[in-house]
Amino acid sequence: MRFRGLTRLAALVLPALLLGACYFGSMSRIPQTHFTYPNSNVIPLGETRGSATKLCGLGFQWAAPGGEEGNRAIEEALRRKGGDLLINAQMEAGTWNIPLGLPVTAVLSMLPIIIGQSAGLTASEQQDLMIMTYLSPLGMLLNMFFCKTKIAGTAAKMEIGLQELHPMARQPGAAAPPAVAPARPGVQIVVEPTGAPAAVAVAPAPAPAAVAPAPAPAPPAPTAAAVDESTRERARQAKAEGDRLRQAKNYDRAVAAYRRAVGLWPGFAKAQNSLGKALYKQKDLAGAEMAYAAAVQADPNYALALFNLGFTRRKQSRFAEAEEPYRRYIELEPDDPDGHYGLAMVLEKLGRNKEAAEHYRRYTAMETRASERKWVGEALKKAGALEQQGDVSAPCRRCTSDVDCGASAVCIQAEGVNLCAPRCGPGVGCPAGWGCVVELPDGTMACYPEEKCP
Repeated sequence: MRFRGLTRLAALVLPALLLGACYFGSMSRIPQTHFTYPNSNVIPLGETRGSATKLCGLGFQWAAPGGEEGNRAIEEALRRKGGDLLINAQMEAGTWNIPLGLPVTAVLSMLPIIIGQSAGLTASEQQDLMIMTYLSPLGMLLNMFFCKTKIAGTAAKMEIGLQELHPMARQPGAAAPPAVAPARPGVQIVVEPTGAPAAVAVAPAPAPAAVAPAPAPAPPAPTAAAVDESTRERARQAKAEGDRLRQAKNYDRAVAAYRRAVGLWPGFAKAQNSLGKALYKQKDLAGAEMAYAAAVQADPNYALALFNLGFTRRKQSRFAEAEEPYRRYIELEPDDPDGHYGLAMVLEKLGRNKEAAEHYRRYTAMETRASERKWVGEALKKAGALEQQGDVSAPCRRCTSDVDCGASAVCIQAEGVNLCAPRCGPGVGCPAGWGCVVELPDGTMACYPEEKCP
């Protein structure tokens, strides 16, 4: 009998718990959560989200979600990224109704059965009394309402005040930006779809254009307004905060702190360099490169920023552009072997194997750190192999045999013409407009032109 009573109790309580609660709400899109001041820079920090919940009603009385929950959700979302405002946000506001009275009345409805049995009521009378108790107003009086607001969007940092403008292109007569690698005539850098490092196609340099008469000297470009010492001190404090956050591996907030620093003082080279380091940790190579380039522009002799600029360009397979920063670093830090190793890797990708071997050997002669013995061994192996291989021959060069193409290319026939085709394979890609599709008799591969060579 007791077991049968518990079964009936569970049969009443569980459906009430599972089916009694309900939710109703709405969604809206918010372009921005805060006012942006005129003459301000808004810097996106990344996606974020936040939420807030509040008891907003009992019994028959309840209130819709209000501004308090929305503000708390926005504050939580901004706190996660260290931002000042949310842009392009999606907000959802709704109410959960949990009828706690239904389980209570379900329990109370068992009393008529217990009392009815002792009072001698029939089964039909006990059932009628149970239903009346279950449907009593008590169940409605114990309703609870919870208001919940959720928001998701892009957190942004707002820098207010005058900002130094950086021109997109150099004006005629203005000085060239420092530490920017000049393009070598005829060099194309290519990244294969497989992600393998690309080879280099070297075409003949174009004929020099006629030299036009030199224009009259342009008036000196106006200099940016000087940053006062109090603003510089605020920038230093922001950088120090970014350094602490970066050491703690909180890269999102570190980037925001560094952006505040360079917003206050755009010529703060060390802050620009630190911003590049934090962005690199976020795998934002393009952003890191821009920060390193800004550091070099602010201080052309900032050796560490030059090294980082060359390193980041090399990681993006832009080898020709990485060469000049590495060379400038070696000029400024002639006793550091790392510059030679980085330059050697760039020259190797450019097909200038003899120069690459020379810098690998310079690295091995200078490196004395015990922790770097592995790289010394690698450099010695590469130097020997590159010296034997020689420089990569230019594709589309006419040939009669493999001897005409050097060790790194073979003579193939393409559309009735014998051409030098670079070898390819794991770690060695093809020049632009060529594919690694030719299988050679020795089992290795060579490139083949996708279009007819000129």
